Parts: sequence; structure tokens; C-alpha cells
Amino acid sequence: MASVKDSEIEGLLLSNAASIAILPRVPKSEKVKALMISSEIDGPAFSPTDDNVHYGDYPIRLAFYVVYKERDQARAQKVLRVLLNDDLAAALRGNNLVALPDTVRRKLTMDLDLGE
Repeated sequence: MASVKDSEIEGLLLSNAASIAILPRVPKSEKVKALMISSEIDGPAFSPTDDNVHYGDYPIRLAFYVVYKERDQARAQKVLRVLLNDDLAAALRGNNLVALPDTVRRKLTMDLDLGE
């Protein structure tokens, strides 16, 4: 199996008008269109944005859960702060992954601050 860069996939899509591909994000090229998906037959269709994936409007997603024992809460909060910081969200997006929306990350960080 060959590895192909996203930019190469977009180039292939542009070279053949009848082509279709599954990408892990909204295409960077304005000439390549994302297929919006609806979870209901007559429902509205949504594109894979941070908000649409998080709130379940875009139906294809893989959730990430953090589970820890109550006695490890202090250590877990340090890890959660790293997982919720802006740098990690930017790194996820830079690697074609969907991060939590900024407002959600801020709220969860505030919840951590109030819980300490």
C-alpha cells in the first residue's frame, strides 16, 4: 500500500472530474468539495468541522475518552490540561485530525480550574 499526501490526493481529484475520495478533513483546495453527510434521510447535511463533529451533527467520528481512578485525579488533571491546550489542538488540526472546538476546550479547562 502506497502512502499519498493529502495535496497529491487533491491533485488527483482535480485531474478527474468523476473521482471521489475520503479525506480526514475538509479539503484545503477550494476546487475540491467536501461531501456533506446527513444522519437522517430527510435531515440536513453537515461538513466535518470541529463543531459539527463534536456536537454530533457530522455523523462519522471516533470519540476519545479519558478514564482514571478517583485517587489519581490530581495527576489526571495535569494530563487533561495538556490534552485541552491550544498547542495540541493546533497540532491535531495540522495533522488532519479534528480537535475539540475552542469554546469547548476553554469551558473544560475552566471546569478543571474550578475543581481544584
